[in-house]
Amino acid sequence: MPPTFLTTRTPTGILLRFVLGSLLVWSDPLIAKERAASDHWAFTPPQRHEAPAVRDAQWPSRPHDTFVLQRIEEAQLEPNPVADPRTLLRRLSFDLTGLPPNPDEVTAFDKAFRENPDTSLAGHGSGSTSPATPRTKPISWATTANFSIPTRGSIGIG
Repeated sequence: MPPTFLTTRTPTGILLRFVLGSLLVWSDPLIAKERAASDHWAFTPPQRHEAPAVRDAQWPSRPHDTFVLQRIEEAQLEPNPVADPRTLLRRLSFDLTGLPPNPDEVTAFDKAFRENPDTSLAGHGSGSTSPATPRTKPISWATTANFSIPTRGSIGIG
């Protein structure tokens, strides 16, 4: 006889039946055997690959950059030169906010980048009160997404 909390129609009983049922499905030996036989990439263990040999050994700044450079060289292309700090900030600002940086941000970033390039982005934009900062965006995106979900005559999803 199952425990009474599994047979009741309370929200807790329904949730527990759902969770325990999901666990039973994944622990089923037939499903486990099928997963083991699958050659899907998600079921293969990760392997460490040696960095490939490249012609321009000075360009990669990190080990994984050699994989990118190898593909660039295979396509018989040259990597772009390193961008200056103002260009980096402009790209970052457009990617995160969709707007160009203001002159104060450019000056502050340029100074920080010249002092220490590795930490110049630490905390960048976190104290900004601009309406374009990313932390103000989720509210408008959530509202837009909520209004775009078809309700089929009911309130809520589906």
